[in-house]
Amino acid sequence: MEIKRLKTNPRMSQAVVYGGLLTTAGQVAKLTAGGSVTEQAQEILSEIEALLTAAGTDKGKLLTAQIWLSDINDFSEFNTVWDAWEIYEAMLAETTVTLSTDRLGHSWKGDWNHFNNGQTGAVYYTEDSHYVWIPNGTERLEATFSATEFELDSGQAGSLQLEIDLGEDGSNDAQGQGSRVADTWYYDLDVDSSAWGQWAHFDVTGQAVTLFGFIDDPEFFESRIPYTVDVVLTLALNDAVNVQFDQRPDFYSDLNPIAPSEVYDESMEGMLTYTRGAYDQHAVVQLIQPKSTAGGDDDSGFFGSMADAIQDNALIIVFLLLIALGVATTVIVNNGRDEEKAFTAEQIEDEEKVILAEQIE
Repeated sequence: MEIKRLKTNPRMSQAVVYGGLLTTAGQVAKLTAGGSVTEQAQEILSEIEALLTAAGTDKGKLLTAQIWLSDINDFSEFNTVWDAWEIYEAMLAETTVTLSTDRLGHSWKGDWNHFNNGQTGAVYYTEDSHYVWIPNGTERLEATFSATEFELDSGQAGSLQLEIDLGEDGSNDAQGQGSRVADTWYYDLDVDSSAWGQWAHFDVTGQAVTLFGFIDDPEFFESRIPYTVDVVLTLALNDAVNVQFDQRPDFYSDLNPIAPSEVYDESMEGMLTYTRGAYDQHAVVQLIQPKSTAGGDDDSGFFGSMADAIQDNALIIVFLLLIALGVATTVIVNNGRDEEKAFTAEQIEDEEKVILAEQIE
């Protein structure tokens, strides 16, 4: 029986298909690490959905899911994201918005890892590919690549660069185009129409060595270099441009509007539009199910039940009220008589005291 592995490195695979079942590795937040539970949950579920799509399945066929939270008090917030994830497709509608800019951006973070097998001398590298959609009218691509190549505790030193393939033809269009300042590489590439309507492929390459890595793990020791990439696309708006594309299921690949370039003016207003899926508020309201009581009737509950009891047993309740009223009247009359007797006794006693005092005198 065939075993299919997805997004594999020397140590593990992010997903494995065997016997008609898909098992995914544990997913953690990377882009939103340190953010809110909502942000991290959204990123993790997006990663899981990308793995499901790559394996030819979807979340509608989920059998089980294990979730780890550092604080159980976050359970409710996570559940909100999970519930939205299950029904979000029903809430999405295609929407076109007008952008007051001529520039779009995309950013991501990653870790370049170099695995060195000390026994065999084999060297492995992680997959650091990423993709950015090049819309029609794009004339300029600027990329900033920052990497932490030196780390004193492990004795790590490295040298990394960013490769950019505009037409996905296997060439490195960034070769010899970058300039470096401290830990950051800057790339400024001209884009012609042959690259429009395609994905630009980005990859991280280089070398690194970790002097003290073998002390912790003599078989596998690695160089780990965190990096960030920021890409800015500038579009020529001589003609109207509408940006629309399907997201890649295997990579986060969205484009976001950013501040316009220095050449942007009022004549370009409304020339750039973006068509994408957006939440339909009407659909969201339609999906909200009102909370019903156990009886399923709006008039049910304690007060409703009491009203029904009074209506069904009116004569008995009136009779009981009359009895209660009679008892209350008797108690009041008796209390009045007792008070009258007490007053009379006190009056007699006072008169006797007066007579006795007169006799003594």
